Amino acid sequence: MTDLTRRRVLTGAGTAISLAAIAGCTSNSNSGASHVVTSPGTGVPSTNSAGPTPTAAGTSTSASAGASLELQAGPLSEVPVGGAKLVTVDGHDLILTQAAAGQPSVFMNRCTHLGCKIGIEGSALVCPCHASKFDLAGKVLQGPATAPLTEGSLRVDNGQIIVEKV
Repeated sequence: MTDLTRRRVLTGAGTAISLAAIAGCTSNSNSGASHVVTSPGTGVPSTNSAGPTPTAAGTSTSASAGASLELQAGPLSEVPVGGAKLVTVDGHDLILTQAAAGQPSVFMNRCTHLGCKIGIEGSALVCPCHASKFDLAGKVLQGPATAPLTEGSLRVDNGQIIVEKV
């Protein structure tokens, strides 16, 4: 090999290694997060109450987000009036609220800031990761979240909540 050929080979190898390293560092748009872990065979992210479940921009955290569902989420009587209840149904982490008697709502249990699971503090829905707060209608009361919670649709049949869409 001539010096020129060796130089090209070494330069090309160095460039390839650098590009691979950069790609590995930038493959996830959520800094500090590594990847979404899904339940085997479902495509639904596993739950992690200690922190966020990261997602890429524009993707959903559920394989059937936005799809028609028929999830039995329990009796309406178990959702406090002026409060909320956290439930997991068929791998969907949900927040059921009832701002006024007979007026339930359903939201995906993911903060719109970084995807952490929401907790309940009185009549507020609070993200334990960065203290975003939402009201029972899913609207932002305190940031850093700027978007409301993702709302689904439900109906009540014979006192039972049926989630139709999340």
